Amino acid sequence: MPDDLQSKKIAWFRSLPPVLPADMIGLWRGVGIPSGHPLDGVLENLQWFGKRFHPDLRADALLFQWRPGRLVPIEPAFVPVRTAIRLAPFGRTFVARNWFSYLQKVFRARERRRPSSSA
Repeated sequence: MPDDLQSKKIAWFRSLPPVLPADMIGLWRGVGIPSGHPLDGVLENLQWFGKRFHPDLRADALLFQWRPGRLVPIEPAFVPVRTAIRLAPFGRTFVARNWFSYLQKVFRARERRRPSSSA
């Protein structure tokens, strides 16, 4: 069943029209879509907000709500996918949500500057 559900979700996403990068600039509120993936519900439990796309085409891929009105970008490289999948059952718990609120400072993404082009 999960493979069938994932296949249906993938087909749905592929049926959507493409979006130009300029149309994506701004702050986007995310919503979890259950698909049978092992990480279903983990990001939502950890107060995931969505994504932010900057005019220079940089992106904050993982934005979390730290407190009301305060979003924190998290560096995805800090948690390898295999580790995240292994810890997924814990990631859906209240304890994980509480710990993550303290660990956000450690996992926070640092601003990266794009190399300037010299002419």
